[in-house]
Amino acid sequence: MKKVPVWFNPEEVDAVCTTVRQLLDSEEINVSTDDIAVMTPFMSQVRRIRQVLRERGLGAVRVGDVAVSYT
Repeated sequence: MKKVPVWFNPEEVDAVCTTVRQLLDSEEINVSTDDIAVMTPFMSQVRRIRQVLRERGLGAVRVGDVAVSYT
């Protein structure tokens, strides 16, 4: 089996999670976790963002990769 590198950027993870919290806490806009989706090209980044969002009580925010299927 081919070894796939594990990649995620801790600064980006923190920035995304902080931005999600700021959006949800904003008094200027009315958004909920149902209104937010985070997309990233790396599965290890997806997993890390999900983990940190859960740790911050934001596990309901959807996080996925940007894989495109051409069928």
